Amino acid sequence: MLTTNPATGSPGIDPRWTRSDKDGVGTAYSALSRVWFTVSKGILNEIYYPTIDRPQIRDLQYLISDGETFFCDERHLNNTHECLAQDTLGYRITNVDPHGRYRIVKEVIADPHRACVLVQTRLRADAGMLAKLRLFALLGPHLEVGGRGNNGNVVQTSRGEVLTAHKGNTWLVLAASVPFLHRSCGYVGTTDGWQDLARNFRMGWEFDCAPDGNIALTGELDIKQSREFVLALAFGDSLHYALVTVAQALSTSFADHRARFIKQWEHAAVHLRPEKKKTTGDGGRLYHISHSMILAHEDKTYDGALVASLSIPWGEARTGNDLGGYHLVWTRDMCHSATALLAAGSKEVPLRALIYLACTQKEDGGFYQNFWINGEPHWRGIQLDEVALPILLAWRLRQAKVLQDFDPYPMVLKAAGYLIHHGPVTPQERWEECSGYSPSTLAAHIAALICAAAFARERGQQSTAKYLEEYADFLESHIEAWTVTTQGSLMPDIPRHFIRIQPADAQDPQPDEVANHGLLQVQNRPPGSLTAFPAKDVVDAGFLQLVRYGIRKPGEALIEDSLHVVDSVLKVDTPFGACWRRYNHDGYGQRSDGGPYQGWGHGHAWPVLTGERGHYELAAGRDVQPFIRAMEGFATSTQLLPEQVWALPDQPKAHMVFGRPTGGAMPLLWAHGEYLKLVRSAADGQVFDLIAEVADHYRKRRKARPLEVWKFNRRVRSLPVAGTLRIQAAAPFRLRWTCDEWKQIHDTDSKSIGTGHEYVDIRVLPQRAPIRFTFFWTAVGRWEGRDFQVDIDTRARGESSSIQ
Repeated sequence: MLTTNPATGSPGIDPRWTRSDKDGVGTAYSALSRVWFTVSKGILNEIYYPTIDRPQIRDLQYLISDGETFFCDERHLNNTHECLAQDTLGYRITNVDPHGRYRIVKEVIADPHRACVLVQTRLRADAGMLAKLRLFALLGPHLEVGGRGNNGNVVQTSRGEVLTAHKGNTWLVLAASVPFLHRSCGYVGTTDGWQDLARNFRMGWEFDCAPDGNIALTGELDIKQSREFVLALAFGDSLHYALVTVAQALSTSFADHRARFIKQWEHAAVHLRPEKKKTTGDGGRLYHISHSMILAHEDKTYDGALVASLSIPWGEARTGNDLGGYHLVWTRDMCHSATALLAAGSKEVPLRALIYLACTQKEDGGFYQNFWINGEPHWRGIQLDEVALPILLAWRLRQAKVLQDFDPYPMVLKAAGYLIHHGPVTPQERWEECSGYSPSTLAAHIAALICAAAFARERGQQSTAKYLEEYADFLESHIEAWTVTTQGSLMPDIPRHFIRIQPADAQDPQPDEVANHGLLQVQNRPPGSLTAFPAKDVVDAGFLQLVRYGIRKPGEALIEDSLHVVDSVLKVDTPFGACWRRYNHDGYGQRSDGGPYQGWGHGHAWPVLTGERGHYELAAGRDVQPFIRAMEGFATSTQLLPEQVWALPDQPKAHMVFGRPTGGAMPLLWAHGEYLKLVRSAADGQVFDLIAEVADHYRKRRKARPLEVWKFNRRVRSLPVAGTLRIQAAAPFRLRWTCDEWKQIHDTDSKSIGTGHEYVDIRVLPQRAPIRFTFFWTAVGRWEGRDFQVDIDTRARGESSSIQ
């Protein structure tokens, strides 16, 4: 390791990540090759090692010069990208000089059995230009998920000098099948290779080390020896390991690596259900790549861990030490991805995903908002749909008979208990921003409890099953009251419709539950703009989840009216088909001038919502093909689906084109999963996510006495006439209560249920007096020390209350 000529310019400029709109994501389909790479604008971006949540470089590209009149980096060439083969996540990139002087053709794969990325490179030009051209590799390490504190060195090996970097216990080595004529370690923005060539089109700096900074490694390749060569970037937990890895990788021909790489992906697609003719409009290209893309986002150390996207949205505006990106586990995204694989015919990965989630579940039954693949939380928010969706995944796997010897019931019961204990207000809904009563969250919540009840009934736990169903029915009976306004003003002729969310504080035990009330604080708004809006006039299409799972029927007037309102304010008709924004006033997205989102911006259209709408149209008996075709139109040439597409007039200087990807996450696995399920649903003629047990329950259920649930985080104020009041707590109690102002006193011991809850039911007949009660906590032998009250509707008269 050379250290005699250290670079000047330490520590370099503040590090940044790169843009998130990828043109390719790749890895070998082998657990031995623990490396993932991303591609955009003709170059390699983040490379992840040794796990899928650990980006280790910012970018790797070529610089080109004639040594006298020009130099250029690959990002400024005209680039095209294509997949090497169907199902295969390797790429052919062609970068062409705008003046037609030369072209660089690259094939990028991962070594099928090692942590090494291989770039076969061909330089093409006429003989006169080839004699002048010089080619340089420029690498920006961001080891151990950060741009600061990296160390670069030139290292002498038996194969010649190579470039290395290290930080902590992570090492990388950059080498090639041709020698480096010159090599240097510098600091980004001061003494890196780009700055060097910009001075006089030649590589004049040859620093042999650059300690502790934001560094860049530069090497001039000997293209006189061969204009076809392989560039290799290897990783390891020591210098020796990384050197051995790169030497082993370069000792095998690229053609052999390439053949094995493609064969692995072909094997991974063996169980892919063939799409029916005319179901897709692109010959199945997006279908096949979506399947592979989800498979590629599973970690190879933590089996079953599926991250949301190998991207860092608007990374160019985020510091190199900003650890967060979409390369984390979101339980919601993971369940959608696993379910999509099940829809496409895969069985092993969905089961691994469920087992991983069961092992990651918190002791209280919940899940963190998102987390690293080792289970450590990143954001600690609570989203009740992320607790519900693993139950739905478990039930689907049970119905598909792929659970093998794994029993998900302990996880299911803990998650159901969490939902009952913490709901119905969710601290965050699926857009991760607002607290309250959310139609989409309630849909997942209700469906999950019905599935949990089915699990319980299979085990002969009838009382637990009944309790779970009754709590689900309690939620279902309140959907309209909590989430439907009767005073909407977005369309004057449709005042009654679903809203995005009825705001409520999860810490408020007596929140306002009337959907006509409340101001919604909208996140991500531009500085100085309005941030609070009447909740009744903020809409999204999350209520469609009620139909998707079978809680509500398609075609109902309220659903259709709500869709008219949604279309009037959120629909975007792009050249590729219809797409929808998340909700009105959304500020999460590229700024309207084309600049990156930096805590505020403009909410654009999400292709995943086109898929959700397509599922509803199918359920309603209408044509689903326009929605399949639209999603295919939103995909890139390499079949990547973005999180968002630009929903404003073109901004050429910012490379923003109407209907094309923004700088948000790409690929978004949620969107790829939605597409896979939409294709399967269209083939079956029925929504794949429809849960028969849920649909049957709400189609056959007879109207029972109204049930109101009182618990310490929801202290219901009143009870309808002739209803049932359920008083619920998380510990055994004796309820002392009265329905006649303590003239008669009743003591009733709570019933225990398998979810860890205790409850007492009071059947209420028409009366004047409220129900008053208090608790004696039997396990600790003490009184609560205060009384509580629930009022009774006095419009009817009748008998007094009794225990049900």
